[in-house]
Amino acid sequence: MIELCVIALRGVQYVAIAIALGLPAFMLYSPTVRELGLAWPRRVALAAALVLLAAAPAALVAQTAMMAGSLEAALNPDALGAVIGLPLGMAILGRAIGAALLVVVLAAFKPERTLWLVAAVIAALVNATFAWTGHAGAAGFLPVLLSDIVHLFAASIWIGALVAFAGIVLWRPGDSNARLRPLITALAGFARIGTLAVVLLIGTGLTNSAILIGFENVPTLGKTPYGQALIAKLVLFAIMLALAGANRFRLTPALAAVGDDAREARLRILRLSIGLELAAGVALLALVAVLGTLPPPT
Repeated sequence: MIELCVIALRGVQYVAIAIALGLPAFMLYSPTVRELGLAWPRRVALAAALVLLAAAPAALVAQTAMMAGSLEAALNPDALGAVIGLPLGMAILGRAIGAALLVVVLAAFKPERTLWLVAAVIAALVNATFAWTGHAGAAGFLPVLLSDIVHLFAASIWIGALVAFAGIVLWRPGDSNARLRPLITALAGFARIGTLAVVLLIGTGLTNSAILIGFENVPTLGKTPYGQALIAKLVLFAIMLALAGANRFRLTPALAAVGDDAREARLRILRLSIGLELAAGVALLALVAVLGTLPPPT
């Protein structure tokens, strides 16, 4: 039961930081969307920061309970203090402090470029703390830690952008054409950012696998729980890539080319594709939360 709580809280935190980092970053590199003056991006980012602020202390207690053997033992100040003294506990504590700062910034400042820049920087620092609460932190090997930080950063940029696109395609202004230009421009602009994110994900994923799995263990990977979860993660990643490619090279050009009569039908298809890609991303983060509790081959 305690281990399930640890996994669930890890998954919630992964989703929250992906939104809290990826959405402000999207607003930074998508000026056509930023200029619309939409209210929901700040509200969604703030909600994600609040979720992270609540989940981080709960994760610290759950982690302590798993290490101490019971929830009652986890509530002992000495036990909590001992875990906080570890790199894992310090990372979770730092995450909670960063989330609190992020909440203040998102709640206090106007939704303009400065807000998104400050929020993205804070969220990127919070994002880095996750490397110390996974296998990279347990290994304590600097190249793995750096690779994990970049891996999580790239994943957050991608999934946060999907949340932004989902918000845009669901937005219904009085003039339906008002969202078309910023949507098409943002989708085209994300092609470069998204390509870089994919390259970083593949590169850092291979680096992490080489160290945590070892090439000699690849043939028997499917026989271990860690390997099975990793294979499922790779399948979801491939699905996301296929959907992203369809969005970029088929659905977006088609949306720009059709007239008003066919536009809503094309938007529905794009909305479905983005929703499926986002769902696959959330499921992938859930698998990452599971992977963090399973011992890798090496």
